[in-house]
Amino acid sequence: MGGALLAVLATGCNTEDFNSPSTDEKDAVIISAGAALSTDVESKTRAANTDWEADDLIGITMLSTSTPATPVYTNRQYKAASAGSGSVQFNPESESQKMYYPIDGSEVTFKSYYPYTGLSDYRTYPVNVSGQSDIARLDLMTAEHKNVDASTANSKNKKDAHLVFHHRLTMVTVNLRTETDSPIDLTDSKLVIKGMKTTGNYNLLTDVLTVDAGSVQDNIIIPLSASYTGRAILLPREAAEGVTFEVTTANGGVYTAKMESGLELKGGSKYTFNLTLKTTPALITASIEDWTEGPTRDYDVVNVIAGTGTNSGFEKDAELKLYTKDQGTTEYSEGGIFTFNGTKWEKSGSPLFWESFTGPKVDFKATSTYAPALNSTQMPDYLVGKTTGVELYNGVHLEMKHVGTKVTVKLNSSDGTYTTTNLQGAIVILPEYLNFGSLNETTGEYTVGTGKGDITPEKQGAATPQDRVAIFPHQTIAAGTTLVKVVINEHVYEVKDASAFAYEQGKHHVISLNIKKSGVDITVSLKDWEKGGDHEAEVKIGTPSGTGTNSNIINGDRLYLFTEVTSGTREAVRGDFTYNGTTWAYSDASNPLFWEELPNTGKIYAQMERAAVNSTAGYNQSKDYIVATPVDNSSGTGSTGTRIDFNMVHAVAQVKVVLRSSDTYTAAQLKTADIYLPGYSYDGSLDKGVYTPGTKTGTIQLDKPDNTEISTRSYLQAQKIPAGNTVARVQIGTRTYNVTYDHAVVYNAGEITHLYITIKGSEVLVSVKVTDWQDQTPVELHYSFNESPTSVTGFKEGDVIKLYDLGNGTTVTDNKNYTVNTVDGKKELISDGTPWFRDDFANGDRIVGVYPSTVSNITTGNTFSWDMNGKSDPTRENDILVAKDGIIANKNANVDLTFNHILSKVTVNIISGTGFAPNEIKNGVSLVQLVGFMQQGTVNISTGVVSDLSTSESLTPTNITPANTNVEVSPGVTKNAELSYHALILPQTKGTNTTLVKVTLNGIEYDAKWTGSFNFEAGKHHILNITLAKTGLKLSAKIAEWVPGANGSITID
Repeated sequence: MGGALLAVLATGCNTEDFNSPSTDEKDAVIISAGAALSTDVESKTRAANTDWEADDLIGITMLSTSTPATPVYTNRQYKAASAGSGSVQFNPESESQKMYYPIDGSEVTFKSYYPYTGLSDYRTYPVNVSGQSDIARLDLMTAEHKNVDASTANSKNKKDAHLVFHHRLTMVTVNLRTETDSPIDLTDSKLVIKGMKTTGNYNLLTDVLTVDAGSVQDNIIIPLSASYTGRAILLPREAAEGVTFEVTTANGGVYTAKMESGLELKGGSKYTFNLTLKTTPALITASIEDWTEGPTRDYDVVNVIAGTGTNSGFEKDAELKLYTKDQGTTEYSEGGIFTFNGTKWEKSGSPLFWESFTGPKVDFKATSTYAPALNSTQMPDYLVGKTTGVELYNGVHLEMKHVGTKVTVKLNSSDGTYTTTNLQGAIVILPEYLNFGSLNETTGEYTVGTGKGDITPEKQGAATPQDRVAIFPHQTIAAGTTLVKVVINEHVYEVKDASAFAYEQGKHHVISLNIKKSGVDITVSLKDWEKGGDHEAEVKIGTPSGTGTNSNIINGDRLYLFTEVTSGTREAVRGDFTYNGTTWAYSDASNPLFWEELPNTGKIYAQMERAAVNSTAGYNQSKDYIVATPVDNSSGTGSTGTRIDFNMVHAVAQVKVVLRSSDTYTAAQLKTADIYLPGYSYDGSLDKGVYTPGTKTGTIQLDKPDNTEISTRSYLQAQKIPAGNTVARVQIGTRTYNVTYDHAVVYNAGEITHLYITIKGSEVLVSVKVTDWQDQTPVELHYSFNESPTSVTGFKEGDVIKLYDLGNGTTVTDNKNYTVNTVDGKKELISDGTPWFRDDFANGDRIVGVYPSTVSNITTGNTFSWDMNGKSDPTRENDILVAKDGIIANKNANVDLTFNHILSKVTVNIISGTGFAPNEIKNGVSLVQLVGFMQQGTVNISTGVVSDLSTSESLTPTNITPANTNVEVSPGVTKNAELSYHALILPQTKGTNTTLVKVTLNGIEYDAKWTGSFNFEAGKHHILNITLAKTGLKLSAKIAEWVPGANGSITID
């Protein structure tokens, strides 16, 4: 029935299957509810008592009793009519929430849950127990429809429906205890439980909880009462390893206990754990109760020893090798091998007796291999501990420490360039590291090896991508040396630190790498035939600083004084002073402040504060904090007598952002912009005349720039924004612009930093100016999608190129003409109308180009037809070029277009052979033709390929004057041609022994044939050399240097 119910829940009531509900008040549903609960007067949650409170809200769904069940009402809100225990009546929360029984008297049943929430998907109730401050809101209960007479259905003839609620989660009670007269103080202790999953979804129709497998939380904080009792609502779990309790006392002592692996935490059950902390290994008692009394279990709590890092103890069967040095000896000697039996260390062979030492004091050292090497490139995790000066017949405690260093490398790709699968498959290398250390078996000394090699961190963890972990000798990687090398899809990334990076002994280091692909520089080039100049773009930013200071006092400013006799200890002076526009007035006119009340030595501090520009919570704006340079306390006898002169300075910085209108946004649009300063430090404050910077990091929000200047400002604490970080974020409508800078931006106390921002389609121009509370001429900063200098090569002034937008597919969505113009001595492309902007394109979109622009005008699809008839002359107008590689890259406004010839070029040289007088061939040839070449075809601008060839015709190539010279007719032999011709043709292949060229000389026709098939390829220049001799006609062929091609010989019939 559960599956069928899920299938029909969203369809509502079907009158063919179930009669419509009544609207008659006498047919209204009457609900009462009780709880199958036990009593615990100390808790305010229904997780521990049977009392309902007035106005408690439950959610109810009415279902038909047919198969499949049909919902009549879904998630109606009912509330308790009064407080009480046992059965309590529930009424609809409002008239609109009331339910009625079906008119025809059909029976219905009910599903219900507590606490009520407005669910977007009724079936699914999201569960999250990560926060335990209000466990009443965590106590999920669902109801069993069971009437007083044990029936499970109701109708208008039987209105009183009764629901019995059951707990669906697990309750845990933890009691902290100490032994009598124990020195352990539980005051302000903290209790957490580790290793529990915290989130999931509960199906209210099937009563099935699905736990999120990846929601394990290291620290679920359980609040403690004054009697050191903590209660928590947790997700049920099957018996397994991995759950521990941890108690931290106010003095930093940490006590942990593992939950028994065989203990299952069941839904609807209550478990009680009694933790007794002792000065010796503490005893923990624990009991399980199914909300009735149950058995009690005891556990040991291990005090975590400072200095062992994340190691919480040894596993059973771990081995430790002991070394001893008796009084009067200089070297350590072996003391035997000890094995941990789970409780204590036992020595192999005969015991070690105190009587074997002369004393009175003995030094001890121990070594252990905590874990083997993760792989052959790493060293084992060695532990070494030493305790010196142990008096005879006393216990020996060895504090074991890791002698190597540990690093975890985390891989991330924040911009989505690399998938988690890419990152999981990445190769991570720590190149040329010291990778070997050893323990001396005789003395126990640890020594770092001198050999170096590549270390491969091992994949660990359940997340994707997995962390990479390595253990190796401590060392320092020099500044500028490769710290980590990452290889993804054959792309190599080398991570270097500008300063030396120290891997410290016994410490765990984490290196987080955010990996992005490199951008593509923007250039436009035409292969081989011509080359042109470069076009460059300039990017600037400046933060000029002024020298003046603003010392103006505002009417109403309040000044507070502080004295310091002992360095670092300041005391407030009674009262304060208010500026009335002329003088400073003391706050208590009836009881003035006298010098005699003040100390007669030390220094005097002063402070003022002015309101933030916008003090709204969450804006994170600073107040204008003002402090004085401390003055020496002369006790009223100095050069100024009883007057104190303070030099006040602003302790914070100020930023002013000005938006400038452009062809993209009007002033009216800019005034609606939201402006943020992300990742800034904030929350500074004054401490008795001294400004203390805040330690919080977040986003500072500014007011909208809704004024004539289109500006806004804020105070903020002094700080430096590193190069490449976002300086400001501007959001206009649905578009967001992140302003970055290739140098650090410094906000200095007492200075204004101006950010002048001009937003255009593909770029943001930003000006930065710094003054001492005074304006100066701004220095422009340029921001956009990443841009680099452009170049236009191979095109002439006035050439027009047709550009097509293919989006992320292969079909044209838009086109524009761009003309080559010379600006400031450099060529650049200028749109004939409104240009395209980077904002109009998504990452991965493609732009293709066609030259000349007149040969195509595609509005849909991706092809155009081309007819070579009358267009074989190799002029710029007939030479079709296509660029198909203009990919829009992430964060880049530049597109690199490389144009290629899509036609084939042919040159025919006729060379005088044996028996011909000079100029005889030149004067006697009346006609030269290229025979049987296809004239029509279809050009695909997405692939740059010509296809669908048709219409075979002969054509006359264009005569070259003067004829070509130094023509290579055979290896190492050159001659001058009598006649030369050239032509453009469609790419095509001529069959075996096919006539390529027909020459008419003195009325006689000669056919030049190629012995094999001949492929006239796109973008290649094919040269046919024909030698005419009295004894016959010789023909040779080669391909010129567009792209190197094949050579051969031609015979004449």
